[in-house]
Amino acid sequence: CEPNRLFPACNQPPILGLISYDQAHGTSYAADVMPKFKEAWMRIGYHDNETGEIAALRYVSQKKLIPEGGIGLGGWAGSWMHAWAPDFAQSIYSKLRDRYLNHILSGRWGEEAMQSPGAPGPRIAFGQFAFMAAEIGDMEAREQLLNYADRNFNPVWRDGRYYYPRNDNYTPGDNGTVQGIDTWTGNVLIALARLNKGSGFLKLYQQPWGDKERSAPYISGIDDTTTNVSQAWYDHEKKALVVTLEAGPIKADEIKFTVRQLDVQKNYKVFRDGKEVKGLKMKDGELVVSSDLGKSHTFVVVQN
Repeated sequence: CEPNRLFPACNQPPILGLISYDQAHGTSYAADVMPKFKEAWMRIGYHDNETGEIAALRYVSQKKLIPEGGIGLGGWAGSWMHAWAPDFAQSIYSKLRDRYLNHILSGRWGEEAMQSPGAPGPRIAFGQFAFMAAEIGDMEAREQLLNYADRNFNPVWRDGRYYYPRNDNYTPGDNGTVQGIDTWTGNVLIALARLNKGSGFLKLYQQPWGDKERSAPYISGIDDTTTNVSQAWYDHEKKALVVTLEAGPIKADEIKFTVRQLDVQKNYKVFRDGKEVKGLKMKDGELVVSSDLGKSHTFVVVQN
C-alpha cells in the first residue's frame, strides 16, 4: 500500500524487526536507524506538537504530508514506538489520551466507521487505542476499554478460546455503545491489551533474553485449552524452576507438561504445593510431570 507513500505508523514494526535482528546477529542497524528516523519524524512533522495527532501518510515525490491519521493510525504508531522511544511516545500519548478516550466511549468512532466503510482506520480505532493505552501503562483507560469491549462486542468462548466475533454494524446505539468490531481487533488487539500490564513490548525489546536465560530449564507441552500458566520462571541462584498452573476453559481430569534442558549430570526433585512428587524419572534431560488440575497448583523443580 506504500508506492510513493510513507506511513509513519507502518514504519514502526520494521524498526522492531531491526532490533530483533541486531540482538540475534550482533549488528547495529537499529542503533543507526532509530535516531535518524526520530529526527526525520520531527523535521517532517509526523505529529502535531500541540495536539499530538499523528499524520496519516506522506507522498514522497510531492513531499506532501497528509495530517490527522486518527485513532487507528495514532494508536498503531504510538504502541510500537513505545518499544524504542518510550519518553517520546508517552509525550504524544499524553496529548492524545483524553480526546481519543472520549471519542471511543461516546461512540463517535462508530459514526466514522459507518461514514467511511472502505477506510480501515476507523474500524481498527478501538483495538489500536486499547493496545496503545495498555503498552503506555494507562491502566485506567485500559480497564475502561476492556470493560466496554466485554459489554458491547458479544465475546464468546469457542474451542477453549475467547474472542470477539466480527460485526460490521458500527451504528452507535444508546449511551455511545457500538457493537461493530473487525477481526484484527476481536482476535488480536484486545488480547494484546488484556495481556499487557504496561511496557510489555518495551521490556521485550530493551531487556532481551541472553544465553543465560535461553539455556535455563523451561516447560513445554502445555495444552492451552485445559491449562493456564500464571507463572514460569527459573531462579538461577536457587537452581529452581517455579511453575504455577491453573485450570483452563476446557476441563480435563489430568494435565501434563515437560521440563526441558535439565542437566543430565544432576538429580532433581519436584514439589507440588510444597509436597515432593515421587516416582518421576528424568530421561535425556527431560522430565514429564502429570497432575490433576481441579485448582491452582505450584510446582518447583529444584536441583539437588
